[in-house]
Amino acid sequence: MNVEDPRHGTTAGHLAHRHAGEPACAACVAAKTRYEKARNLYGPRMVPAVGTRRRIQALKAMGHSGADIAARLGVSYQAVHKLEHGTAAKVFAATADRVAATYEQMSMTLPTGYHRTRIRNKSTARGYVPPLTWDDIDDPDEQPTRGTYRPVVKRDAAEMAAELDHLLGLGVSIHMAAKQLGVSIAAIEKATERAKGSAA
Repeated sequence: MNVEDPRHGTTAGHLAHRHAGEPACAACVAAKTRYEKARNLYGPRMVPAVGTRRRIQALKAMGHSGADIAARLGVSYQAVHKLEHGTAAKVFAATADRVAATYEQMSMTLPTGYHRTRIRNKSTARGYVPPLTWDDIDDPDEQPTRGTYRPVVKRDAAEMAAELDHLLGLGVSIHMAAKQLGVSIAAIEKATERAKGSAA
């Protein structure tokens, strides 16, 4: 396991090392030790589930599939489905930490799966909202700012692709680029695809 793996330095990472038949790294051993100490003192540590559920739903709203999310988390599709649709008030802290780490990575990348548009549309119909609509995704009282993702603005695809390349070259994230361009992630995807098609 490399240090970029979202499970690195967590109890999930310690388990992954064991499943791989390799010695756990120091960070994962430390995480496992902390967890066991807390478990012995207080029992399994639980935290509110709302942030975990919202993170899974936000990734689906972007177009990431449950299978892709599961693969990045190192869990089954059924486990992701349960987190997405579950009604439990709390989840294990280790699970929340793992989902949060994966969310930070996946929310910065565009989905590439064949069914990404269908997943986005289905998620929107369910009321899911993308990452940028949340200021504090863990706050149970917060309401998403749906206006952050605006309707697609009609503009030249090549121009938008050029502006996007410029922003990304400056180190701006894809989400901030979409916000600055005043378009949705889906609009950027379509413009990029059209620009590639024109150049071919």
